[in-house]
Amino acid sequence: MAKNLGRAFTLFELVIVILVIAILASIAYPIFIDTQERAKVAKDMNNLRQIGIATQLYMNDKDGALPGSTAATWMSQLCPKYTAAWGIFKSPLDTTRLPSEAGTGSPPSPISYGINSKIYDVNNVASKVWPLRLGQALLFSEIAAR
Repeated sequence: MAKNLGRAFTLFELVIVILVIAILASIAYPIFIDTQERAKVAKDMNNLRQIGIATQLYMNDKDGALPGSTAATWMSQLCPKYTAAWGIFKSPLDTTRLPSEAGTGSPPSPISYGINSKIYDVNNVASKVWPLRLGQALLFSEIAAR
């Protein structure tokens, strides 16, 4: 039996193949990172859309009053009745790390979005229009003039 040694790869050929793979990977990596960023932006926009829909549903049930117009927080008024999960209040683009809640050892509730509570705060100038409804003043100058 004759051995066929002429068909094996040389060390030089293996190095060339590895270099070609490395070059292709370096070209593909930025595309992969860009795709991940675009996916995060799409998820962020979807979260905001869900919050907007939940807010509209809440206002339909509450005669046009915005969430947060009572003693409860606006998030607790939307979740779980109008939204599926608390996770929509955390943006995938928000990389803030929060310490655990003091003394409980449990992680805090991360919130990336907010509503300006001064518009409908009972103890504020806006109390004249409290609870704020969608068709009412949405500019601080209009609220201050009342």
